[in-house]
Amino acid sequence: MVTKQGGQTITQEMTYIKLDSLNCNKPSQIKTTYSYGGNSEVRTRNLTYDSNGNLTTDSENGITKSFSNYDVFGNCQSIGYASGVNYPTARRR
Repeated sequence: MVTKQGGQTITQEMTYIKLDSLNCNKPSQIKTTYSYGGNSEVRTRNLTYDSNGNLTTDSENGITKSFSNYDVFGNCQSIGYASGVNYPTARRR
């Protein structure tokens, strides 16, 4: 996908995986290139999933977030960072 706005061009390429018949077309990598005035920057995100199709890690430019403790509805209950800091997500009532 290519987006152009105000002299900037953003190009995004996505790679998908199929986990099983219920969890198909999950993105495994998202590569975004920002170009402006002859300069460009590339950012790559790598995503992994558990056997239920829940996101387990999201890594971008050396920073990894982990997602865990999914409830029966598939809502993530905890987000953690490689630094060891964990944040509980808001509980639904």
